[in-house]
Amino acid sequence: MKMKTVIYINDLDLQEIKQRIASFVSDFSVDTNNLDIILTHPELSRLSKGVDNTKDLLQQIKYCNENGICPSIEWDILMKDKQLARAKEIFEELGPALSGVNAIRVLDLGAVYYLREDLLKKFNNLKLHLLLGNGTNNYQGILFFRNLLGEKLERVILAPQTTLEMLKSYCDYSRVFSELRSLQMEILGLGPLLLMYTPRFLLSRVLGTSSPAAAIWAESTTSECDSVRFKVTQNQHGTMVYDSHETRGLAFLEKLFNEPLLADFKEQICVRFDFRLSPDIADISDIVERGEIETVCREGLREFLDDQDNFLGEVVAAVKGQRIALVLKDPINKLCVGDNIELVDPGGKHSKMRIEVLWDFQMREIYEAFYQDLVFIKFIPRVTPRTKVFLVRS
Repeated sequence: MKMKTVIYINDLDLQEIKQRIASFVSDFSVDTNNLDIILTHPELSRLSKGVDNTKDLLQQIKYCNENGICPSIEWDILMKDKQLARAKEIFEELGPALSGVNAIRVLDLGAVYYLREDLLKKFNNLKLHLLLGNGTNNYQGILFFRNLLGEKLERVILAPQTTLEMLKSYCDYSRVFSELRSLQMEILGLGPLLLMYTPRFLLSRVLGTSSPAAAIWAESTTSECDSVRFKVTQNQHGTMVYDSHETRGLAFLEKLFNEPLLADFKEQICVRFDFRLSPDIADISDIVERGEIETVCREGLREFLDDQDNFLGEVVAAVKGQRIALVLKDPINKLCVGDNIELVDPGGKHSKMRIEVLWDFQMREIYEAFYQDLVFIKFIPRVTPRTKVFLVRS
């Protein structure tokens, strides 16, 4: 069975890259033509290690090319305009070296549009690998992007939670829709399972530090169950929480290899092995036990900011120069005229204001609002939907 094997090697120096490729090819009986190497840049990838700048990335592209490999570059961050502009600068710095790159692995839809309208037209060799971890996991969504991007969309990177049954259904749809028949599908063979990604700097708030210049690594627990542990990392792109155990493993792959219904699609399926998470993890469980941070709840994810005792609610709409609409989500705290509040936007920026006027959903002036109320306050700059609202206690 010929399956493309995907591996990150950005955290290794050039000699270690050579050793890793040699051992990987030997262990899995694949040649370099069937090996996909992923490279990252700290300003493009939310989990990049060992590459400090564009110069380092250029060296790694050159090294891979000298060994007969056209690598892929990961661009998996969610961006505002400033980060998008910087990303464009990085691709300009890479310049002609992009002719030795096979694909850009991309998540943000703004990045998809930029690649389609600019970079993919400049470099005919470049393909696009689309990460579907944000929820576009049904065949209709995949079909939409295939029609939007055409043959430039070489691969979809399925969510880490993809099951064998889901993979079978994708293959069934590939039989029905001709547009999907040559589309590669990448699954996680072995590696960390991302549980949460937020642009907020959660560890900085806990540790009392400023926004990070370098990555912070930690291990966390939940207050419900101290034996359940999570790997937490924070860098310039925000905070990521991973399951403490490597997901998938050889049992899943063995079932995949032996699944008769997938026999016609084995050359389209790519298996990713991700060894990037550092084993050198500092323990901050004592901070968790003091109740200062709670990363994950039993039945899913919740932002630890929502668990603070002064949490009020969340902004749902903001009309520039007019009003801000927010929903009160805390069953205990109420909002009154005269209160001081603090607003924290999705990027972690803070604003403060005093409530001079408060309106209900019918735009009538009110004195106070309670749990689940939709209310309006005066507009202040730099407040967007999903901004968290907190009561400032005197």
